[in-house]
Amino acid sequence: MSKNATDNGSLGKFRAWKVPTWASRAAALTVNIAVLLQVQYYCTDALGLAPGLVGILPISPP
Repeated sequence: MSKNATDNGSLGKFRAWKVPTWASRAAALTVNIAVLLQVQYYCTDALGLAPGLVGILPISPP
């Protein structure tokens, strides 16, 4: 193998950017769920909307 060839399929070379990128996706998902739960709690508690309505709103098409 020449010196200029890259070995993308090798596990021998560790690229540090893969781990934080994958971990940041999980962190973003966690934040999104937490925000959605807070909005749902606010809608049911402060605004007095029905829980069934609040539960359907995030999955309804725009």
